[in-house]
Amino acid sequence: MIKLKLVDDLDKVTDAAETVTIGLNGEWRELDLSEANAQQIRDDIQRYWDAGREPDGPVLRRDRRPGKPRYGQQFYKGFRKWADEHGIKYETPGGNSYYRDNDIKAYLEYLKEHQGQE
Repeated sequence: MIKLKLVDDLDKVTDAAETVTIGLNGEWRELDLSEANAQQIRDDIQRYWDAGREPDGPVLRRDRRPGKPRYGQQFYKGFRKWADEHGIKYETPGGNSYYRDNDIKAYLEYLKEHQGQE
C-alpha cells in the first residue's frame, strides 16, 4: 500500500490540509496548503474580491492549448441560445454538442455588432 502525503507548497514542511485553486487573467494554479496558509490566501484576496464586480460580458480565458481561446460559462450560455435561434447545432455520434470555430467567430461578430443594444 502506497501512502501519499501532501505538504504545504509554500513552506514545504507542514502537512497540507487542502488544495486551493486560484485564477488570474485566465491562468489557474492549484496550491496544496496548510489550514493557516489557505486562510491567509483567502484573507489576502478578499479585499480585491470585494472591490471587484461581475464582468459585463463574456470573459476570454486562456486554454491550456496555445492559440485556442476558451470562453467562460456565460459566453457559452449566450452562444448556445444564439446558435439555437440560428438553427446551428452539430452533434457527435455520442450526442454531445459540437460547434465549429466558424460558428464561434460568427457569434463574436454578432456580439460586436450588437454590443450595448440589450
